[in-house]
Amino acid sequence: MIYGSPLVSDETEPDMRVLIICHAGVGIGLGHLSRSLVIAKALRARFGAEVRLLIQSDLLERGNLDAFQHRFVSLDHDLVGQMVSDVLVDLVLLDLQQQRVPLALGRAIGVLRAAGTKVVAIDGLLAYRPELDLIFIPSFQFHPPADMKEGAPIVFGWDCFLLDPQWVPSLWTPGRRVLALTGGSDTTQLGTTWPTLLNQSLPLDAELHWVTGPFAAKPDWPVTQRIRMV
Repeated sequence: MIYGSPLVSDETEPDMRVLIICHAGVGIGLGHLSRSLVIAKALRARFGAEVRLLIQSDLLERGNLDAFQHRFVSLDHDLVGQMVSDVLVDLVLLDLQQQRVPLALGRAIGVLRAAGTKVVAIDGLLAYRPELDLIFIPSFQFHPPADMKEGAPIVFGWDCFLLDPQWVPSLWTPGRRVLALTGGSDTTQLGTTWPTLLNQSLPLDAELHWVTGPFAAKPDWPVTQRIRMV
């Protein structure tokens, strides 16, 4: 099934039309969507681009998502069909979970590029490098696999982290409060092991503040707590 606002628009054509395609939800988390929203805001602010999002996920709420035209596609739906049929755009950005990359993605990329659309991968899709226009790695380092093919340029570095530019960190001061963030879905199940390890390791006057993501299971608190756990 497909949910959300349509990806078509009756407004005057902008200078650049962008479609961002990403995964989110249970077992995936919110990282791909969060990065996509950072990109969407930057493209709109810097270039006046019309940005739309195609999200393969169950319905969810996310800050700033309503600021952009978007559509949810259920995880069992044909993502490739939506990529090539919804709308003609100048640029497509793909921020996909590796385990859910569609089998026909290469064909879809070929269709888009034949129509003059540029296709950029975010943090992955190295196997499709010959078909892509750019691969953007949000990391300060990148170690290419030995069998990586020639193709699209790969960009990475300290200035490539996709962080929200509107966020201003507060001044850090030493203290005894520890914040644990394991992502929207806690895909590595840190909630089953970290509470016990931190309970054993932190000073007795420490406080552990644990944030459970919207798709994550509640953490397994130790039966006997040495420290305060929230």
